[in-house]
Parts: sequence; C-alpha cells; structure tokens
Amino acid sequence: MPYDMSVNLEEGYILVHLYGELTKADIDSALEKILIIRREQKVNNILCNQHQLQVPPGNMTVFDTARRFAGGPFVGMKLAIVRESIPEGMHFFETVATNRAGIVKVFDDDEEAKKWLSL
Repeated sequence: MPYDMSVNLEEGYILVHLYGELTKADIDSALEKILIIRREQKVNNILCNQHQLQVPPGNMTVFDTARRFAGGPFVGMKLAIVRESIPEGMHFFETVATNRAGIVKVFDDDEEAKKWLSL
C-alpha cells in the first residue's frame, strides 16, 4: 500500500503519509483505517502528507473521495492536505468537500497545516 498512518496524540491528529501511485482501493483502505483510528483514539484531525505522492488520483476519484469525506462517518473531522506544489486536483477536492460542509484545506507548508488543525 502506498501509504502509512500514525497518530500524534500530543498534537491531536492522524498523520497519513501518501507516496508513490495511489489507487481507489488504496484510498478506500486508508479511509477505513482513519475511521478505526477515530473510533479507537478519539482523534478528529487528519494531516495528509502528499509530498511524495507521484501521481494524484483522477478527477472522478478526487470527486468521490471529497464527497465521501464530507459526509457520513467523517462529519466533524478536519483534514489538512500538504504538498510542496498544489495541483489543480487538490483545489477541486477542497472545493467539493467544502461545498458539502467538509472541513478541508490544502497547504504547501507543513507548519501552516498543523497550525490550522490546532484552531
């Protein structure tokens, strides 16, 4: 799987590190693990590090993931996505999720993302 996860309880977020090429199945698996961590650890913030993600998912996958994140069991979770350079698809993700009441923001700086999550 081209991702790993850890929990930073001190700063109150789940760290999701994406790398390589990501498939829809990988995204589904990651979302399921996030829900398990949320339930077990009571953590509602996610820092998604995409610095090493080689190929961003296609528009339909981005749309579906944003739609899913903004509803159902993810309601109330806060997601900060971090990349060195932000491709258009990530702004699309942010817009889709936000339009559906998701709490999502895309950053190009790790510290700014952490600061936003702590608000």
